[in-house]
Amino acid sequence: MSNKEDDKLLVITRIKKTIIYLDGVVENFPNKELVLKDSLKSTIFNLLEIAYMANVSTDNDRLECQRNLLVKMKMLDFYIKISFDKKYISYKRYGQIGNHLLEITKLIQGWIKSEEG
Repeated sequence: MSNKEDDKLLVITRIKKTIIYLDGVVENFPNKELVLKDSLKSTIFNLLEIAYMANVSTDNDRLECQRNLLVKMKMLDFYIKISFDKKYISYKRYGQIGNHLLEITKLIQGWIKSEEG
């Protein structure tokens, strides 16, 4: 299966765009926040990996991966909130990232519903 076929899944495309956007945002974090910065990066890359796994998994495994995607989204939301509270990201960026995460969450929820019914 080629990379182009994988990218037909809209959620994967959106996650990739969010990775690129977040990469630019976290580069401006202070050095003392290495744990937060690494957690954000690690979680968003894990999100992409799990989305790929869900895309090629069988039904029961796929549902588990999809639920894991929702958990990772909650963690990302938490890390972004902390970043905003500590003033590492502006209100505008906080809103933009929130919109990315909301869109991805809706796509995942729609994917789960389409698999269930």
